[in-house]
Amino acid sequence: MRLRALSTLVLALAIPLLALNADAGSILLGTAASFAVLGGSTVTNTGATVLTGDVGVYPGTSITGFLPGIVTGTTDAGDAFAHQAQADLTTAITNFGLDGPGNSLSGSSYATTNGQTLSPGVYSTGSTLEVAGALNLNFNNQSNASFIFLVGSSLTVDGSSTIVLENVGPGDSLFWVMPTGSATVGTNATFEGNILAGISITVDAGANILCGRALASTGEVSLNDNVISTTCENAPVTTGGSTSTGNAFLEASNGLSGASSSAPEPNTLWLLAAGLLVVGWFARGVS
Repeated sequence: MRLRALSTLVLALAIPLLALNADAGSILLGTAASFAVLGGSTVTNTGATVLTGDVGVYPGTSITGFLPGIVTGTTDAGDAFAHQAQADLTTAITNFGLDGPGNSLSGSSYATTNGQTLSPGVYSTGSTLEVAGALNLNFNNQSNASFIFLVGSSLTVDGSSTIVLENVGPGDSLFWVMPTGSATVGTNATFEGNILAGISITVDAGANILCGRALASTGEVSLNDNVISTTCENAPVTTGGSTSTGNAFLEASNGLSGASSSAPEPNTLWLLAAGLLVVGWFARGVS
């Protein structure tokens, strides 16, 4: 009886400790977090694409165009790791859908952004979302702030458009989620954030995702002379009107920012409190 109580006590201690050390991006994306590109049917590349992170496909088995493309991580074609990543991607898409509908980007089903500046939150459109020109995302120097864009059908990023990151704080994140749609990042666009598409993703010639991922659930991911990086080390960030790259808050591999805040998040505090209560109760029973 004492042994079982002691085992439960150890488990109760482990729960809050795991929560304190868990990375937010890993919790959100699971094993899919290590992938710069993940496809469902195929992944195809043309030109000198550079992927910082893994590339994978499942249930398909075809990944083409590397070389000349370069992958700094692993290549997982139809294997168990890609299978698990797809399962985690499906879970993530479902979970993000529960965050909606949030703030409507337009009074109609079609929304476009051009020169807008937004603050952290959940934004949604019933159908298509178009990013045209510059879209400014101001994190307001907050820690663990997030932008979540829920797109009813397709995401279209016009050629030469730019996502401008401003005043990023530790643990901040950016997700573009289209559970039943596809995404196109236009020619020479500079895009940021994690694209989670229910169908397919096309990244046109010269377009870059300097801080994020292209993760497609069932269809193809098509690349053409792009840079996609999960490390975010070269992503431009504007702080106080001055733009720099390699911001310290944009160095880790999960979510938009990689750096974790040293302060526990609210959910972590609740888990810690619950764990301590359980510890106290069992310690009393054991004594």
